[in-house]
Amino acid sequence: MPRSLIVLLLMLALPSLHAMKHIAVINTVPHATPSKLTPDGAVAGNGDVALIWGGTPAKHVIYIGKSDFWEALPARAGKGKGGIRPFGTIEITVPEVNGKDWHIEQDMDIAQLRGTFGSLNIALTPLTTENTILLQLSGPKTSVASVTLRPSVAKRLTATTSNDDGMQSFTEVFDSPALEWPTCGAACLRKLSDSLYVIALATNHESADWKTIPTNRCRSLTADDCQSLLQRHADWWRDFWSKSAVLCPSKPEIELNWFAGQYLLACAARNPNFPPGLFGNFITAAEPGWGGDYHMNYNYQATFYAATSSNHPELLDGYHVPLEEFMPTGREFARDIAHCHGIYYPVSIAPKALRLEYNQWTEEEHGESFLGQKSDAAFGAVVMVMRWKGTMDQNYATQHLYPYLRELADFWKDYLVFEDGRFNDHRDAAHEVPFYIPDFRKKYPQAVEREKDMNPILSLGLLRMIFQTLIELADEYGLGKDQTGEWSHILNHLPPFPTFVREGKRIFRLTEKGHEWVGGNAVSLQHIYPAGQIRMDSPAELLEIARQSILETDRWMDGNGTSTVYPAAARVGIDPQLILDKLSEHAKRFQFPNMMFNHGGGGMENVAVYANTINEMLLQSNHGVMSIFPNWPKTQDIAFYNLRADGAYLVSAEQKDGIIRNVRIVCERTGCLKVRLPDGSLFTQNVQSGEQITIPDSRFAR
Repeated sequence: MPRSLIVLLLMLALPSLHAMKHIAVINTVPHATPSKLTPDGAVAGNGDVALIWGGTPAKHVIYIGKSDFWEALPARAGKGKGGIRPFGTIEITVPEVNGKDWHIEQDMDIAQLRGTFGSLNIALTPLTTENTILLQLSGPKTSVASVTLRPSVAKRLTATTSNDDGMQSFTEVFDSPALEWPTCGAACLRKLSDSLYVIALATNHESADWKTIPTNRCRSLTADDCQSLLQRHADWWRDFWSKSAVLCPSKPEIELNWFAGQYLLACAARNPNFPPGLFGNFITAAEPGWGGDYHMNYNYQATFYAATSSNHPELLDGYHVPLEEFMPTGREFARDIAHCHGIYYPVSIAPKALRLEYNQWTEEEHGESFLGQKSDAAFGAVVMVMRWKGTMDQNYATQHLYPYLRELADFWKDYLVFEDGRFNDHRDAAHEVPFYIPDFRKKYPQAVEREKDMNPILSLGLLRMIFQTLIELADEYGLGKDQTGEWSHILNHLPPFPTFVREGKRIFRLTEKGHEWVGGNAVSLQHIYPAGQIRMDSPAELLEIARQSILETDRWMDGNGTSTVYPAAARVGIDPQLILDKLSEHAKRFQFPNMMFNHGGGGMENVAVYANTINEMLLQSNHGVMSIFPNWPKTQDIAFYNLRADGAYLVSAEQKDGIIRNVRIVCERTGCLKVRLPDGSLFTQNVQSGEQITIPDSRFAR
């Protein structure tokens, strides 16, 4: 009799056992590394430093990315604009290895890249405990291998290199007067033996001693130290993977992609002052697309959608930082452009309030790049709300979520117009209005009508989320208690979600007045997910409109809608087998072997599309009631460990032969646990913080 999947998951949670094998195999020479967009080479990272493997069998080029290596050149400076930049490269050349062999294992269990090229073996490890990279070579040709460390090829950068004391090093600096703030970096490579090299890195954003840290570290390390560092590195990843898991042995694609979503985020999101933008720290081109900025009309947020539900809220520690850094500018925009209190954000922001977009043709928007949308700052709140609902962390709510939501509420209280018994949202574009094209307004006057959109459905969903959450915070902690009457009044008098009939089916409309439909993107579904306004227990008529909208929109293969379409479909109960089939087809068409998705836009926005979709299919919670396996095929065996539900619950369960069993819930706060059972009834129990609840298998018999 095979061992229960849930038992295996519980074993995986033990630090003493690490049985997972989640490896992406790359057997073809990269063709999109380097790239201004998503690279296709094998990737690894420690959350700050990233490695991207390019080159050829004869000359390997390992691109080094770093989360805080930004050229802080604002768009108003004139020539070009700033953005995140590549940090440097490690070049490995072995003259005798000139064949076509290319085999790299991207080991996601321990964030290590291992390559085999004829008789040469190469292993690269970006250590999680410090910004040091270990390079290990093996095989008969290691003694003739040439390893060279080079600085970035970024423009407008001053770099110096040296080769002293048997070590290679460089410093590189962005410090021109046109910059908002300087960025300085240093790196050093030391050869400890024919088979072992160490590379250390530092920037001024980490330490005032950035210039000397790498060389001092390389001088101090021994081969024994490196073995100890590798063990600590493996221990970190073992602890990381012990926090949650999904096992689906009969469908390894599902399991591999679920783990890949966690892996790619962990590789890029551990520098709290510089969270990942469009392409994270996987930077290989001198000037990546859109500067690698934080696009606020979904791209930035989507990277983080699965973090809370996957029980990795620690990877969100930097999410709110750029939103808060931009607040002073957002207040200026609200006051001077929208004539409102609160905050008003453009589409593009960057670290430390750096502004990378400026469009001289946007007279209506004072040269800023709002693209007609009023919802960008509000969209920024979705991941913050997810984190609080999943953890019920009072400190986070008090210090970050509530202050941000209050600014949003102040803006919308001024901006909304109360007329005919409701609050209307005028001149708020559902889709981007491309003001940035010269003479666009003259050539395409019909498209400019988008800026006159009224009551766009996304904004209506975000407004509900904002005021609902503010009222919950007032009830939970007393925050803004004196404002709840006004917040409730606005919430209760928002217009309904607009709908229309298309090809005989009633579906959601983009706006109440104005733009009604677009054949691409998923803006018309984002009030479902991530705004969270429609779920399986929503009114039947609304739920049916949501389902028909998803099917009619048919955006399964949409590069700009993937992060919304699939979890939204799971959340409202679309046929689960259809969801899985489409997800698999999407991966076959758009996924690189390194597990990243290759779309024309942002590279990080879909890293979690499998994880957030699978999580929604396995566990949902709404209004304090959770559902276990709410939308998973009964014929598909699967188990999950420590997925996080709203209300601060960690849930583990398995489905085998169509039967739900081994349901275990760890309660992180005192309250009333409510679980929807398959027969529609509720399992309820008052629980204490730290208590573990096991629900009898018999309660889940269908």
